[in-house]
Amino acid sequence: MCQTETNSKALKAVLDASEDFVENWDGAGASSLAKKSLEGACKFVRHLPLDVPIPEVSAMPDGCMTLDWGNAESLLTLKFLHTGGYVYAFNSRTKQYSGAVENYEITPVLEYIRKFALK
Repeated sequence: MCQTETNSKALKAVLDASEDFVENWDGAGASSLAKKSLEGACKFVRHLPLDVPIPEVSAMPDGCMTLDWGNAESLLTLKFLHTGGYVYAFNSRTKQYSGAVENYEITPVLEYIRKFALK
């Protein structure tokens, strides 16, 4: 597994954000971050290419971590599941795609992620 400067920064962003998502982090009873979700997000960002911007890191009330890339024209969201793998949704002014990936393979969404590196 190749570590690049960008991968290290993205991994740090994921790990730093994970500390914020403890039980009831939203004040409305949200679950703490699921271990498998955090592990999946970490595995995924280690494979990000050097030219990809660092995603915005967040969590869902069910304990799943999310990574978002967005700009004025489009948004890509990845949700890392408790069961492993992730689901994704890409929305732009002209296109919408979504899917599920059982492992943490980056290839299915790399095309969409690269769109944000070009902006």
